[in-house]
Amino acid sequence: MVNLVLSSNNFTGQIRSDIFTNLFQLRILALDDNGFSGPVPETLSPLSQLTTLALQENDFVGVISDSICNATVKGNARIQLRSLTIDCEEVACECCTNCGTATRPKPRGT
Repeated sequence: MVNLVLSSNNFTGQIRSDIFTNLFQLRILALDDNGFSGPVPETLSPLSQLTTLALQENDFVGVISDSICNATVKGNARIQLRSLTIDCEEVACECCTNCGTATRPKPRGT
């Protein structure tokens, strides 16, 4: 699987830590516009091919860890995570490229 788009499905609750275990080829993960809650799962960090991660319009809290922002696999640098969007008011994220909604993301710092 290369793209997993689960946007706008009214999913709720915390994301299980094992859900991304075998999705190593994933490039696009869109979980935006649902009702996911709790912390952003650390299990996203081994997804070394991930270029786009959309998490906005959920109820995530906490911090996006450096392991997600700077993941490496077996010493090889990941393909650059070019787009990481989240609701910056609820989640601290040093590497996020956009804050806000999928329909109107705004660059970080504006």
